[in-house]
Amino acid sequence: MSKVGSFFVLWSGRMRKRGLRVLCGPEGLSLVVLFLLTLLWGRVLLQDVVIAGTPDMESAFTKVAALVQSWRDGAPLGRWTPHLNFGYGYPVLNMYSPLLYYVAAGIAVLSGQIAYGLNIALLLFAFFSAVAMFFFVRRWWGAPAAFFSSVAYLFAPYRSLDVFHRGGCSESVVFLFLPLIFLCLDRFLDKPKALSFLGIAVSMAGVVLAHNLMAMLILPVALIYAIFRSLSMKRAMARGGFSLLALFCGCFLASYFVFPALWEMQFANAGRLLSGMGDYRGHFMSLGSILFANGLREPYHGGGLWAVLMGASLLLSPFFLRRDRAVVPLFIFWSVLSGLCIFMMLSYSAPVWAFLKPLALVQFSWRFFLFLSFMSSFLMASLIFFVQPKVRWALAIVGVCVVLASHYRYTHPQGGVYRQEIVDLKEWLYRARPMDDMEGLPRQVQVIALEPPKRFVEVVRGEAELIGAPVRSELRQQFVVRARTPAAVMLHLFYFPGWTVLVDGKEAKILSENPWGVILFFVPPGEHHVEVSFGHTPVRWIGEGISLFFVLVLCGVWVFRKRFESTFFTGESQG
Repeated sequence: MSKVGSFFVLWSGRMRKRGLRVLCGPEGLSLVVLFLLTLLWGRVLLQDVVIAGTPDMESAFTKVAALVQSWRDGAPLGRWTPHLNFGYGYPVLNMYSPLLYYVAAGIAVLSGQIAYGLNIALLLFAFFSAVAMFFFVRRWWGAPAAFFSSVAYLFAPYRSLDVFHRGGCSESVVFLFLPLIFLCLDRFLDKPKALSFLGIAVSMAGVVLAHNLMAMLILPVALIYAIFRSLSMKRAMARGGFSLLALFCGCFLASYFVFPALWEMQFANAGRLLSGMGDYRGHFMSLGSILFANGLREPYHGGGLWAVLMGASLLLSPFFLRRDRAVVPLFIFWSVLSGLCIFMMLSYSAPVWAFLKPLALVQFSWRFFLFLSFMSSFLMASLIFFVQPKVRWALAIVGVCVVLASHYRYTHPQGGVYRQEIVDLKEWLYRARPMDDMEGLPRQVQVIALEPPKRFVEVVRGEAELIGAPVRSELRQQFVVRARTPAAVMLHLFYFPGWTVLVDGKEAKILSENPWGVILFFVPPGEHHVEVSFGHTPVRWIGEGISLFFVLVLCGVWVFRKRFESTFFTGESQG
C-alpha cells in the first residue's frame, strides 16, 4: 500500500505541475477564451427554450422527452416509447443514433427541464469539439494556429446551420469526434500507448452513436488516414495495424445499437429516408454556392471569407512548406480530401453516388460541408504556422476577430425561440409525434390515427368481451378476454420486433400484416388471460453481448496497459 500511495502522490504531483503550466500559459488562456466564445456562440442555448422554425429541433426535443420517460419506466435504452402517437408507440432510439439524447436526458433529469437538457448538451459538445480541434491542430501547427483553428471550427457556418437553422442536433455532435479521432490516431502512431488505443476505439464508437449515417463516411477516411500516416513513418506497420484494430473495436463497441438498427430496418418504413427530401439527387450544389453562398435558406460554408483563406493557404503552401517538409504529406492529404468533398457536392459526382449504393443513405450531398469545415479549419491554420513566431499570436487574434465579425450573425436562430410547457410528461407524449419522417413506423402501416382510439383493446372479429379494465404498465399490458367464438383481438399499439403476446402463458401468433400495423391476434373460445410485453429480440441480445465483450476487452487493455504496451510496442518504440 505504501508503494501504491507514494506512486499516486508522485503521479498526482506531476499532473498538478503539468496542469498548472498549461493553465497559466497561453494555451490555458486559449481554452478559457474558447469556453467564453462557446457561451457567445450558444447564448440562446443557455435558456430553457426550444429553437423554432424547424421540425428537426422539435423532433430532438421530443426524443429527449421520450428518453426521460423511458428511464422513469425502467427502460434505459429507450428502444420503444409506448406513449407517443396516442399510445400507438414509436421505436424512438432503436434506429436513431442515441448519444446526444443520453447526455441531454441526463442533464434534463438533473435540471428538471427537458429543453434545458438538450441545449446544455449541445453547448457541451460544441465546447469540447473546439477543445479537441485545438489539441489536434497544436500537434502540427502550434498553439497560436490551434487557437485560430478551434475558433474557426466553433463558428463554422455549417455548424451554426445545423443547430440554429436545420435542427440537425445529432449531426452537430459529430463535430466533436472528427478532430478527436484523428488526434488519437496521431498520438498512437507517433507514440503507441494504451490510452491512445482506447481513445481511438471510444472516438469511433462515439461517431457511430452520434450519427450512424456520418459514421459510414468517417470510418473509411479514418482508415485511409491511419494507413497513410503509418506508411509515411519508418517501422510503423504494427502501429498502423493496431490503429485499424482500434477503429473496428470502436465499431463493435456500438454493436448494441448498430446490429438492431441494421437488422430491424427491414420491418420499418426506412425507405422514407431515401425518397422525397431524402433523395440525394435533389441536393447537389454549384461551385459558386459552395464557396460563396451566404444565404440562410440553403446550406452554406461561410461565403467569401472561407474561400479567400482556403485559397491563400493553398496558393502560399509551396513557399511555406519548404520551411518544414515534415508537414508536406499531411497538407497534401487534407488538401486532396477537401477537393474530393467539394466534388462530392457537385452534380458531376452523380455517377459516383449511383455506383456506391450505400452513399444514398447520406441523403444530402451537402453533408460533406461537415468534413469541409474540419479540413478547412485545419488547413487555414497553416497560414499562421509559417509566419515568424513573433507575430503568430497577433495574427491568430486578428484571424479570430475576422471570423467572429463574419460569422457571428449565423448564430441567430432564424425562426426565433419558444417555451414548451409540460405539466404531465406522459400526457404530452401521448399527443406528440416524433416529428421526423416517421421512418420508424412499421412498414405495413397505411393509416395513421389522427385522434386517440376510443378503446385500447378491441374485438374486431367473433364474439368476445373484455372482462374488467386492462392493467397497463409502460411496456406491459394485461387483460382478460371471454370469447364465445374464436375471436380476433386488436390492440391499438404498433407492432415492432420485441412485442410478444401470451395467451394463458403460451405465445400467440401476432398477425402484424394489417393496414394499421397494430398488434392483432386470435383467441379460442373461453376465458383467457392475455399478457402483451415488449422485450429483447435475438439480434438485440447479440448486439448487447458483443458490446459488453468489447467493453471488457478495452477495460482489460487499460488495466494491463503496461503489459499491453511492452508486448506489442517495445520494439516499435525503439525503432
